[in-house]
Amino acid sequence: MDAPCALAEERPVCLFPTVLEMLYTDPVFIVKSTPASEQLRKHRHLFLSQNCFYTYGGYARQQLMKAYGFRLLYDCNLLSFIIPELCVCVGFDQRNPHHDKDVYEHILSVVEATPNDLTVRLAELFHDIAKPDTFTVDEQGIGHFYGHERESAYIAKKIMQRLQFDNKRIKDVFLLIANHLAFCEKRKTIKKLMNRVGQKNIDKLYHLMEADIKGHKPPYNFDKLHIMIGRTKELVETQHPLSVKDLSINGYDLSVIGIEKGKAMGSILAALLEKVLEDPSLNTKEKLLNIVKRNGC
Repeated sequence: MDAPCALAEERPVCLFPTVLEMLYTDPVFIVKSTPASEQLRKHRHLFLSQNCFYTYGGYARQQLMKAYGFRLLYDCNLLSFIIPELCVCVGFDQRNPHHDKDVYEHILSVVEATPNDLTVRLAELFHDIAKPDTFTVDEQGIGHFYGHERESAYIAKKIMQRLQFDNKRIKDVFLLIANHLAFCEKRKTIKKLMNRVGQKNIDKLYHLMEADIKGHKPPYNFDKLHIMIGRTKELVETQHPLSVKDLSINGYDLSVIGIEKGKAMGSILAALLEKVLEDPSLNTKEKLLNIVKRNGC
């Protein structure tokens, strides 16, 4: 990292500058520099629009959140300093008939096809990052990446923690990545998916799925996704119970029949939700309390 010169009286000393501060710092104030910061300043004209070296606006951020920005980071030898896990994906042959790009180019094509939403773009950026770690080849020479969605979610979590993202965004990105292959058509399975990722995130997940399909080798098949989107809309419009808060009983009702607050109560409510997701007709106070009294859940 760089440290501005302490002799510059009109400027405060910054021992741990951010990436943006490195972009704008005048060389006269720098007393120590790393290879990464030198490369960043050398190529800053690629990241910043004309005449905005000293007034950071939205342009640089927008460029860096697109595939164009990440290609620049790699070409300038900066990606290995920021997200080295992505560098392993560059040139990694997927050896799969459904893909016509290496892992890195597939990831970037998916990022480019994603709406301008930070959570979704982060999920796309990391959604296949574990493919090199989970790569296997079958007897026909076809490549597979079993479980890569879960492993990618954990790697993304570590990267985002390292880059100091807030916990909520880390959780949301984790859930999107872990479920980006969860295609399903049955309503009860879709309800479980909505409960798992959260109703506020379900549209983001579908954006991720759509962009991921577009990153594959043509022709594209959106049939399952369109069925999921249609049935999700139907479930929301008909107000099906989808979370614990939609149950006809709550913690108070359980405490009345002698169940103490804590993990046990939470587990009981979660178990009741599973039953209601399977059979919505069970969602009455009387039926749910009878289930608890009869089965203890």
